[in-house]
Amino acid sequence: QNWLKSGQNPGMCRTGSSLVTRTMNHSDAAPLYVDATTVAELLRPDELIPVIETALIDFSKRGGDVVQPVRSVVPVDEHSGFFGVMPGYSRNANSLATKFVTFYPANAAIGLPTHMAKIILLDPPTGAMLAVSK
Repeated sequence: QNWLKSGQNPGMCRTGSSLVTRTMNHSDAAPLYVDATTVAELLRPDELIPVIETALIDFSKRGGDVVQPVRSVVPVDEHSGFFGVMPGYSRNANSLATKFVTFYPANAAIGLPTHMAKIILLDPPTGAMLAVSK
């Protein structure tokens, strides 16, 4: 199921076994924040497996259906951390997203997670930010 149709926001809600999206006006709406609990409620393995399978097939093709450069990692030496960026674009799924990840091993000593990440979903035709997800 494609959650990112042009002009739509993945403001998802489940109705039975279907996911419904709400329309978003990019010029005046803040990006939707989808917390971890909502992600867990919405994403079901029986729905994800075929989508992931299609994405992996598209990625393995040489035609450029999926553009996913090798992740970039920026060392944050002064704080013994790392910042990673993993962008990707799928023409077939009309999806544009990036994942930001930080890795700070010393956080364990102060009660914070050592790994923190967010996924940013963007509108491919405009580049507008649609959603931020944990």
